Amino acid sequence: MDTTTPAGRAFLQIQAAFAEMERNLMRQRVLEGVKAARARGRKGGRPRIMTAEELRYGQRLMADRSRSIPDICRELGEVPTSTLYHYLAADGALKDPGRRLLGA
Repeated sequence: MDTTTPAGRAFLQIQAAFAEMERNLMRQRVLEGVKAARARGRKGGRPRIMTAEELRYGQRLMADRSRSIPDICRELGEVPTSTLYHYLAADGALKDPGRRLLGA
């Protein structure tokens, strides 16, 4: 395709318009599928590693300063330290994601 000619540029613009339309149609279908799945009770997203009970237990364990963070993570079931620190501060206080998990 020669884009230096008016016919070549017009053809390229038509191809781009069809590509954009196809992309918009795919997006519309995906959004309709997500909406239908939510109507059936599906939430989507990655399942949480930490449950509310584990989070409360982790808070109690972190309050005991004699325990190390790797020991606490092992006791919680091999929870990664990054996950623990995502929900809890170093002193065991809840961060925003922890409050959301507990519904507080």
